[in-house]
Amino acid sequence: MNEASSQAAPRWQLPAGAQLLDEPGPKGGNILLRLGDAVLKLYRSRGNAWYEALRSVLVRIFERKRGITPWARHRTERRSLALWEREGFEVPRRLQRPLPRGLAPPGLWLEFCPGPTLSQLLEEQEHERVRLAEELGRRLQPRHRRALALREPLLLMEHATTNHIFIDGDRWVSFDLENGYCPGFPVLDGLVYELSSFLRALAKRTGDQADAALRAFVRGYNDPLLLEQVCARGLDSESVLHRLRRWSDQRRRESLSKTAMLVGLRQLLALPTAHQ
Repeated sequence: MNEASSQAAPRWQLPAGAQLLDEPGPKGGNILLRLGDAVLKLYRSRGNAWYEALRSVLVRIFERKRGITPWARHRTERRSLALWEREGFEVPRRLQRPLPRGLAPPGLWLEFCPGPTLSQLLEEQEHERVRLAEELGRRLQPRHRRALALREPLLLMEHATTNHIFIDGDRWVSFDLENGYCPGFPVLDGLVYELSSFLRALAKRTGDQADAALRAFVRGYNDPLLLEQVCARGLDSESVLHRLRRWSDQRRRESLSKTAMLVGLRQLLALPTAHQ
């Protein structure tokens, strides 16, 4: 929801005064428009409608995620935004406006966030990387503890990445919450995926400062017990899903795999100086 505008000409009529921020690719996808102080997110199919409907059923059964059709993603994002806002966690504010003439639903009006993403700051400001990693940990921990207390998987980021946090002054605004886990999904499992994803993104964007960034993240998170529980769940669980993920990571032998991130985190937590 900031100015990362596509230069390609849209294949549909752009409303007067609107700025195109993102449009569907060859296989489809969402449309993002900026109109003044607001962003309009239009949810669109990502390919063949029948295939998308079938895949939506499969991810519900096997991954226990909410549907991926346009209307399902619209419903998930509305619910997530309302929940995060109610619990005091920063998300783009929802706006009540009608869709411009000629644009089909589903759509959602959100505030325009002018700040850069966390990814951009990590890449551009080397001297700030360690501080940003510590601040990320500090801001994630209360939401994770609240998700556990409420047993609410919608308080987790299903697609966690430093690309999906805007920094606007003191506000760290999480966005792109259109995908989420079904009710009853184990929150600790969701924490495994979210934390390993964030640690992977940090490692990719902090380069030779990755070790210092990880230590800073742990220091800011300031909850070694929960981090140890996440590592145990992700690395020791005999559930089919966790075993498959570990096998897949080991097969690819990626140094920055999510499993590798949890291994590194566990090793750090075992050190007596880990939290200093």
